[in-house]
Amino acid sequence: MRDHHVGSLVVVDETAAGRLVVGLLTDRDVVTSVVAMEVDPATLVVEDVMSHDVVTLAGALLGLVTLDDLLSLMAGQLREMALAIEAEQRRELKPRP
Repeated sequence: MRDHHVGSLVVVDETAAGRLVVGLLTDRDVVTSVVAMEVDPATLVVEDVMSHDVVTLAGALLGLVTLDDLLSLMAGQLREMALAIEAEQRRELKPRP
């Protein structure tokens, strides 16, 4: 996770229908369930630590939407709104006949 700069891994089962999501392993899961509890990671498998209550659409892995993705999208939209407001304010300052 550190090498690839990601905070979570999607855990899947390979099936004939495709990759079905069965859990999510986050850096927080590792810290709270392993590091903070001083558990030997060599005694665990991913299923012991991962979150099982993952929200999916039809269960097949097609992609992943993260909070970072949503924040980036929202930031861009907010910037566009701010530019529109600034443009309107400049227009309102121009003298009218």
